[in-house]
Amino acid sequence: MSDDTQIAKMGQSLPQINEPQQPIQANLNQYGNESTQIAYVQHYDATTNQTVLIMQGTQPAGGTVIGQGVTFNYDCFNFFVLGTEQYDGATFMVPKNRALTESTSDEMKAQCAALTPEAIEIVKTFPALFCSENHYFTKTDPDHMAYYGYVTDIKVQDNGIKIYFTKLNTLPQQVLIDLAADLCIGGAKAYNELSRTHWAIKRVNLVEVLEKAGYRVFKL
Repeated sequence: MSDDTQIAKMGQSLPQINEPQQPIQANLNQYGNESTQIAYVQHYDATTNQTVLIMQGTQPAGGTVIGQGVTFNYDCFNFFVLGTEQYDGATFMVPKNRALTESTSDEMKAQCAALTPEAIEIVKTFPALFCSENHYFTKTDPDHMAYYGYVTDIKVQDNGIKIYFTKLNTLPQQVLIDLAADLCIGGAKAYNELSRTHWAIKRVNLVEVLEKAGYRVFKL
C-alpha cells in the first residue's frame, strides 16, 4: 500500500456515509506505517464549510505527527505548481515573485498576498493542490501525480516563502489538466498554468469539482 492516501474514483465499492444531525463517536483502526486516518462531519453546522478531523497520521517524510481539528473553507483553494518538486519533505519553497502575484483575483491578492499573520490564517483554511510542472506543456505522463492536502504554516524568508504542508490524497495530474476550465486553471491550447512555477488562490470549490468529475477526495 502506498504511503499516500489515494483519491477514490467514484463508482468503486465504497462504504455508505450517513449524515447524522448530531456528531457520533467513531472508532478507527490504523494498520501499517505512515498512514493517515481521516474522519469528517459533513454539513453538521449547516454551512458550506466542513470540519475535517485528522485522527492520526504523519507529515511527509521527516515531518511531525499531527493531531488536530481543521476547519476548511471550500470557497477557495491554494494552487501550487513548482518545477520538479516531489513534495516528499516537510516543507517546500515558493519564489517571492511567484507567490500570489499572478492567476489570482485582485480581491484575493488584497486579502492574502501580503502574508500578514491574519492573511496566513485565512490561507490555511483553504484546501490545496500541490503540483509539479507538466511534462509536455498542456499534458503530462500517466504516472505524474499531484497531491491534495492543506497548508499548516507559512514562513516569509529572505530566500522565498516556506510552505509547511500535509498531503491527504494523490491523483494523476492529467485529471487537473482535463478539469482546467472548471478549476479556473488558465491557459491556451499550447500552454497552461500547470506549466509554470507559481502559487495562486482560486475561488472555486475544488472538492465539489472533483466529486462531480467522479473523484472522491477522502478515502474512508
